[in-house]
Amino acid sequence: MLKINPISLGKSPWNYGIALDYHTISSHKDLEGSFVTDRTEIGECLYKLKYCSEIKEVETIAQTAAGWLKENLRVINYINYIVPVPPTQVRGIQPVRLIAERMSKLLDISVSFNLIKIKETRSMKEIEDYNERIKELNRAFDLKNPTAYFGKSILLVDDVYRSGATLNVITNLLKNKGRVRAVYVLAITKTRVKR
Repeated sequence: MLKINPISLGKSPWNYGIALDYHTISSHKDLEGSFVTDRTEIGECLYKLKYCSEIKEVETIAQTAAGWLKENLRVINYINYIVPVPPTQVRGIQPVRLIAERMSKLLDISVSFNLIKIKETRSMKEIEDYNERIKELNRAFDLKNPTAYFGKSILLVDDVYRSGATLNVITNLLKNKGRVRAVYVLAITKTRVKR
């Protein structure tokens, strides 16, 4: 299990949100002028999974996340589905999906892929203004079966929390169209800046 320093994401509009740690510790130029990024333990694992396709990192991340949730989220036994946030871009591997599937087995909670992305969007790190992000994400997601989550509690999983725009849009969709009872958010890491 990795050493983590969880960060509260508050309630906005989800019922409870947590990021397991920051993604980076610092970023600086080395003697040759190249940028060097120091990451947290879980940030490094996520980086290796997402950008280096090191699949073995799924187990480390999922075990750390599941272990923390079992110890700290009192409602974990009442969650009906783990729902991964659909990816912004197609990759050879989809980190959030893989992490959610493994967490599903570790926590004995069904993973659901009812939440889908129906519109291409720019990467959120390309858009600095929060309202512009919300506008970009408007109608980007939908539910294949709108009634599947009625009255249920959802654990919404994402890899990196920046401004919260994506999770806000999805939570509103789940609560309004999906009529879920509760949405709990788990981000593996959080950026130090909102872009």
